[in-house]
Amino acid sequence: MSEYFYKLFIVGVFLVFGNSICIAQQEPKPNKIEEGEPKKEKKPKEKEKLKLSSIRVGTEMLHLITTAVSNNVKGYELNGDIGFNNKYFAVVDLGTEKYIRSNEVDEYEYQSNGNYIRAGFDYNLLYKKTASEALSFGLRYGTSSFNQKFTYVEEDDFWGTSQKYTVEDSKLSASWIELVVAFKVELFKNIYLSPNLRLKFLAGKSDTQFVNIADIPGYGNTKSNTRVNVNYTLLYKLPVIKKK
Repeated sequence: MSEYFYKLFIVGVFLVFGNSICIAQQEPKPNKIEEGEPKKEKKPKEKEKLKLSSIRVGTEMLHLITTAVSNNVKGYELNGDIGFNNKYFAVVDLGTEKYIRSNEVDEYEYQSNGNYIRAGFDYNLLYKKTASEALSFGLRYGTSSFNQKFTYVEEDDFWGTSQKYTVEDSKLSASWIELVVAFKVELFKNIYLSPNLRLKFLAGKSDTQFVNIADIPGYGNTKSNTRVNVNYTLLYKLPVIKKK
């Protein structure tokens, strides 16, 4: 082996050996837990403090449109929610509806008229990503108090005459459960549009004396014990909470 390669070999050995020593010094050594030494306890997570984040009030838009263009359904609905940490929402809806069904051929008219209230809560899946908007899932309990009236004409084929009759059922009630998926999108400052999908389950209704219940204010048609509705709520966020 030439003298040049011999010197190169010696330098290489020193470099490898020196580098190994440096790496060994840099590697952290695990701390040995001495017998009898107590383990460090993890600090318990602090409970989430609920802070009022928003108060919104508004109205349901489809009720206003239907009332303006239809002769069969009239009504309006007021909505409100109180938010905490933009994560939890307490929700209340108040409304009134009147249904009118008529048939000129069979000469009858049915009316159902009354008030309703829904109350429940929402959970916002986007609370970490936004300070005021929402994609939420919720639960509602609804109850309605209403009256119904049925007017019909009975003809006497023998005498060739007809007689109009009216029967009424008053102080009726019904209740239902709703599963709700809702968005809250800020259109302008403090103005929110909330499209929401409602799956309703009829829980119970009053027995009637004269006519079966056809429509329940707040619930709708009773042909099925389940219904799906879409609503569009316009909400105004009250400027009562100051940002820090």
